[in-house]
Amino acid sequence: ISNLNVSTSNYTNVGMFGEYTQATAPFVTNLTINGITLQYTGSTTGRVYMGGIAGSVKGDNTTKITNCTVKNVNFITPGCNAEQLDFGGIVGNVSSSSNSVTISGCTVNKINVNNDANKKPYVGGIVGYPLGSVTLTSCTYTSGTVTIRGLERFGGFIAWTANNVTFNNCSASLNITINGGSSGSRIGGIIGSYNAGTRTATYNGCTVSGTINVTNTNITQKGVKYGFSGS
Repeated sequence: ISNLNVSTSNYTNVGMFGEYTQATAPFVTNLTINGITLQYTGSTTGRVYMGGIAGSVKGDNTTKITNCTVKNVNFITPGCNAEQLDFGGIVGNVSSSSNSVTISGCTVNKINVNNDANKKPYVGGIVGYPLGSVTLTSCTYTSGTVTIRGLERFGGFIAWTANNVTFNNCSASLNITINGGSSGSRIGGIIGSYNAGTRTATYNGCTVSGTINVTNTNITQKGVKYGFSGS
């Protein structure tokens, strides 16, 4: 699939699949998208979830996304009044703490964000804002040269989570400039913000390389692994 354009003012789950459920199909596999533009032009004051393959995922451990490649993902939210914008190269959101997703053998190459600078997005190279647990195996995110405005959370793999996460043999190559943001912004090579509580994060054979240039000197919560980790 090449140069796919999805534009909506009515739906807040935006992707090749808006909402992907285990009941509809247990897996997506062997899918390549060469260029996808996702645009939300509605007036919601809630949340908007965007993902190169799925805006939101709802399902149990049988929900799998395998051997997929997404190149040149464009997230566009002009004048959006949403409470929060959650963007992921593969999946924007895992919909509840009882849901989970396994993503393996997937590659994301370059994410571009065009947003109102006052609306600070959560951006994850693979997954944006998973409420449920996530397992990533042999996944790769290559950012390309990207500038993001007004960022709230950024993670090479996941922007924010408060659930169990497992990373096996994943890699992120980053060349990102972040303009704006606030003292509360959190930026990590693996996870932007990990509100762990009693949950655990497991890493096996993962690498992060490259640079993240943060222009706002008030942003102090940044690191190779996490921008923030706590309860």
